[in-house]
Amino acid sequence: MRTQAGPSRFLPDRSRPAVVPGTGVASPRAVRWVSLALLGLVWVAFTYPMVLGKVHFPTDFGAYFFKVPAPVGHPSNLADTDTYNTLLPWHTYLGNQLHAGHLPLWDPTRFVGVPFAADASTGTFYPPNWLYAFGHVAAVGTAIWAVTILASLLLAYWFLRVLRLHPYAASLGAIVWTFSGFMMAWSTSDPVLGAAVWLPMALGGVELARRGDRGRGAIVAGVALALSALAGQPLVAYFVWLATGLWAVVAMVSAAAEVRRSGRAAHGAHGAQGAPGAAIQELVRGALTMAGTYGIGLGLASIQIFGALEYAGQIAHSTGYATLLAYKIPGTFLKTLLIPDFFGNPVNNNYLFAPVYYTDTAVYAGVLTLPLAVAGVFHGRRRLSLSFGLVALLGLAGAFGAPLLRVVFVELPLLSRFPGTNLMALLLDAGIAGLAALGLDALLRRSPRATRAATVASGVLLAALAALTVFRWGTTVSVVFVLGRGLRQLAVLGTGWWLASLVARSSRRSVLAAGMLVLLVGADLWIFGFSYHPFQPDTPPVASSPELQYLALLPDKRPRFVQTDNEQLPPNFSMVFGLYSINGYDPLVPASVLRLRSLMQQDLPASSQVDNAILPLGDRATEPAVLDLLGVDSVTAPNGKAGPGTLATNDRFSVFDQAGAFPAAFLVPCWSVASDADALRRMQTMSGPDFQATVLVAPGPAVGELGAPPASCPAGPAAVLQRYDAQDVVVSVPAGASITSGGVVVLSDQWYPGWTATLDGRAAPILRVDVSLRGVAVGPGSHTIEFRYQPRWPIHGLAVVALSLSFMGIVATWSTRGPGKPRPPPRPPPRPRPRPGRR
Repeated sequence: MRTQAGPSRFLPDRSRPAVVPGTGVASPRAVRWVSLALLGLVWVAFTYPMVLGKVHFPTDFGAYFFKVPAPVGHPSNLADTDTYNTLLPWHTYLGNQLHAGHLPLWDPTRFVGVPFAADASTGTFYPPNWLYAFGHVAAVGTAIWAVTILASLLLAYWFLRVLRLHPYAASLGAIVWTFSGFMMAWSTSDPVLGAAVWLPMALGGVELARRGDRGRGAIVAGVALALSALAGQPLVAYFVWLATGLWAVVAMVSAAAEVRRSGRAAHGAHGAQGAPGAAIQELVRGALTMAGTYGIGLGLASIQIFGALEYAGQIAHSTGYATLLAYKIPGTFLKTLLIPDFFGNPVNNNYLFAPVYYTDTAVYAGVLTLPLAVAGVFHGRRRLSLSFGLVALLGLAGAFGAPLLRVVFVELPLLSRFPGTNLMALLLDAGIAGLAALGLDALLRRSPRATRAATVASGVLLAALAALTVFRWGTTVSVVFVLGRGLRQLAVLGTGWWLASLVARSSRRSVLAAGMLVLLVGADLWIFGFSYHPFQPDTPPVASSPELQYLALLPDKRPRFVQTDNEQLPPNFSMVFGLYSINGYDPLVPASVLRLRSLMQQDLPASSQVDNAILPLGDRATEPAVLDLLGVDSVTAPNGKAGPGTLATNDRFSVFDQAGAFPAAFLVPCWSVASDADALRRMQTMSGPDFQATVLVAPGPAVGELGAPPASCPAGPAAVLQRYDAQDVVVSVPAGASITSGGVVVLSDQWYPGWTATLDGRAAPILRVDVSLRGVAVGPGSHTIEFRYQPRWPIHGLAVVALSLSFMGIVATWSTRGPGKPRPPPRPPPRPRPRPGRR
């Protein structure tokens, strides 16, 4: 049911001269254009170094790893490590593959091969990421970041205008949302920002549906939810979906209550009997609309969701509630709501907390927004105050470790692999931004209660700021550092209090004072956030070396290397150089690969057994035999390490030959069926010749085709790797190398659903052998085996996407022509003109 608030209350009445509500100042379009200009001004202030040839990317990390020229200026902070170690390799690989005309479904460069597109972290299906096919990551990533925050500003502004707030209030809320502490702390993380910025669009779609335009609202919100899910940060996308659902529930209950009240008021006692039924109908319509919204979101994102669900069945699920709580933000960090650098700043090298928190400023939303947010609680539109308040409370409870975490994380296996509960601060900042926009809107409407609330809150916060500045409770940062920032915050809050009083008291100066208030909030956030991830010269973030070139030019079609001791290369940079490494880092790693890691790293300390990485091996006298099984023919180690077989060396690391490494594919004459636990136990004591003589096959339907193993088990011969592409591998067994009774051809790449095999042109089952590898049973004689990665989930996902688009078309047509849209009254028939005649 459409609810009408009345044109004179929230929006200018277009049938009369437009006025700014509550001020008496006529400015219909000027205020809107000025409010948009304020957004543009703040956006330019944050992004202008782009026109100077700089990039918003931590290129300075390359100075450590590759001796490239170090940028002049502040170094990147700890929040940028994942941007360099994971996003740079992933986006480079994605761009190279797309540029070559391939959709990267599989990544053979890390571990023993892992699915790429099915990994939701890579953002393969997020449209902005396709731009990486046209340029290098630092430059393209900077452009994506700039457009993303511009979209964030405009979408948040649009959403707040849909709520019928004053244009300046909408500008303030958009600026606070886009440049809050959370968004600045993660501003070099494309997946986090990409998943977060669609929240206002999703909420705006819910509001459109509530106002009666259910079809368009469901489409807008569904598209926003889908884009959030595709961006590459499932945890943040999950929070966006949670907040949208919470907003929708409040909207539905509020709409039902309004219908019931309006029915009673219009029809008295007789209307009261039908009011509950009308309210229930409104709830049902709202629930169906939200089901359609989430259905559209799931449908459009299904190509990624299907792959992620398949992947979820293969990964280890070991993250528990205790691990999640380890990532919560300490309660003392709430002091950074007043002084963002109260505990130091990584850019200033005085931040003493563990990098798990990334930044103490994760909850900063501008000191001036806090009294405005308090004023927003007393806005006349209680539903909006309640909705923004609940969003903020949800973010506060989750980020700071309330028991709510057990419900929203532990029961979801895929999301529990991303222990980033501190990311729920996103919702805290979103709620504060919305309440602050409501507060400024209430001041412009000259609300006495909101004015008093803002005044009292400003006084209390000024006193708290002064106390923190003087006494520095709970921080060890120097007096000078805290004093300078505390005095700055006192000046901002005091000036903002004065401007807010002008907004609430003076009708002639309200608009001017409100614009200055918006600029002051933007300046406060700029001082905090602009230098947090400094722009840097566009120097190459990576550089090759003779050692890397040596690894890339080894004669094998797939030379595989491993690192020892300290990392000589960032963990995923095999993807950048086209190499093949056992080491790597990813929030999602198949459990079978982690079991192999236990054989490689069993003598490392427990703290190094991280479930999202295969770390460099510890220094030992002999390398484990499993490295030979995996075809590792080169080992990199810190320069200066003594050892035979030195192939190349530079001032950072040396490359050693791995004697005894197996070829990429080989024939094993004997087999034994063993569970994973039994196979791991036996593999701990197996030598290289043992692996070449007997393969351990996991139980399965295809095991029955093996028959009985031969009586003798000599070491099997090598097979020939004819072709090795990312998703197409061809192996041949020469006739002279074949054993009389045949055996199992082992390819030392990961077994994974979606891989198919043909043996001499006919389909053949793939065995899972030695816990995680691929095997195909062959008979005597020569053979050709072709492995292809042809998963079904992309086809199923595309089919569901097509159905979703068709459904959206039907909904859009129904929304335009169907029920719920008032039809224009029929035109009256034209009156006959009087014929000219005499009077």
